[in-house]
Amino acid sequence: MPTEHIDSQSLVSLKADYDKKIYDLNQLIEVSRSLNSTLDFPILIESILYICMGQLRVLNVGIFIKDQLEQDHLSLHRNYKGFEIDHDFDYLIPEDSALLNLFKREPKAYMLGELAQLIPGDEQSLSVLRQLTPSLIVPLVAKGSVNGILVLGEGMDGEIFSQENKEYIMTIGLFAATAIQNASLYEMATTDMMTKLKLKHYFMTTLGEQFERSSRKGENLSVIMIDIDHFKILNDTYGHSCGDHVLIKVANIIRNSIRRVDVAARYGGEEFVILLPEADQDMAVAVAERIRTKVEKHIFRYEEEEVSTSISLGVAQLNPGKDFTSESLVKRADAALYQSKHRGRNRVSTAV
Repeated sequence: MPTEHIDSQSLVSLKADYDKKIYDLNQLIEVSRSLNSTLDFPILIESILYICMGQLRVLNVGIFIKDQLEQDHLSLHRNYKGFEIDHDFDYLIPEDSALLNLFKREPKAYMLGELAQLIPGDEQSLSVLRQLTPSLIVPLVAKGSVNGILVLGEGMDGEIFSQENKEYIMTIGLFAATAIQNASLYEMATTDMMTKLKLKHYFMTTLGEQFERSSRKGENLSVIMIDIDHFKILNDTYGHSCGDHVLIKVANIIRNSIRRVDVAARYGGEEFVILLPEADQDMAVAVAERIRTKVEKHIFRYEEEEVSTSISLGVAQLNPGKDFTSESLVKRADAALYQSKHRGRNRVSTAV
């Protein structure tokens, strides 16, 4: 339409449309920057959820992702917002489900009613979504893989999602899917694939950063070194496959005994290490004792064998008068570990 035939009201409306588009594009740029600013999985998931609540003005939001690298299903992440959850129900969506196959073929935002018409009514994944009763389901697809599923409740203003809203949401979803994929690749590169704990080089890098921060701010910082007692005898008696099974189970106990801010790593062979930011010696000893007791009481069942074992632990708290490097802190924790070994094993010792 030639400009001379556009009246002033139309120009005002056209300007408002363009202003909104420019605003939306600027918002998407900020979203992209935010989601690509971290490779830390928990922080990334929190960012995705809060971005959805802020940008889309929804009351409820949740995300299905893989909690572990080799998991064969997506599960509802514990940091959902607003949804009422039945804690006796398993919110799991299998990788081979009709739902995920649909998302791979046609990645777009769906209403729950739309999905019910496109996949079988008895599909498990559909039952899972019905438990949440979301207003919109958004697949997070990158490079042909479904990296997650966003579930959104109704908007704060109660309006139904428009087609424009859905396209905007899908753009955010693409950014989120790419960020999740990048974080997953980083997770694979920094994780010991047997125990699912962090690798030594990741631990040492993180320790170095935390050491600098704690030294500068005068904050507490502790390290726990752990070694499985008589592990060579266990391997020789029951075989290396059984030994691997014990390593995995001990790693699980460690992982389930620490905070989200703590970092547990496989240090080498049957030795593990834990970094505890803002933890003094008493707190670290309490964590170490909790892990030691759990391992001591655990029966490791492998094939037809029932195996028991114990661990020895050493604890060191950052001491500015002794620890001038992060390596010094690790060495003192390691020396405390060997005190436990020499004193009869299956115990916690503290560094001097």
